[in-house]
Amino acid sequence: MDAHDELLRAAVDISRAASGLAAQRFLEGVAVSRKPDGTEVTPADIEVEELIRSLIAARFPGDGVTGEELEDTPGTTGRRWVIDPIDGTSAFAHRIPAFSVLLAAEDTRGSAVSVISYPMSRD
Repeated sequence: MDAHDELLRAAVDISRAASGLAAQRFLEGVAVSRKPDGTEVTPADIEVEELIRSLIAARFPGDGVTGEELEDTPGTTGRRWVIDPIDGTSAFAHRIPAFSVLLAAEDTRGSAVSVISYPMSRD
């Protein structure tokens, strides 16, 4: 398996774990609040992003991370992960199962891999 295949496999694995948590929180129901920019956010957005970040750090120490909910983590490897832990927070918050988990990685050459996961349909 080459490095690109390993990176894609990791992105899929991480997205599956994050989707499992997002689906669980969706079924439980969560409170919604507003960010300073007026957009909706739930505790699940932050929890899912924290999970993704921890899984990336465990597999790829030194990679940078940019997420929608938390501060950027600078990296040292030349690779950066980009996270939207719950894309469609408004749908999520209103209990409409039309949201996704977005995860991508870029390296010095540009986009390397990206994964879109739909937690409620397990796609």
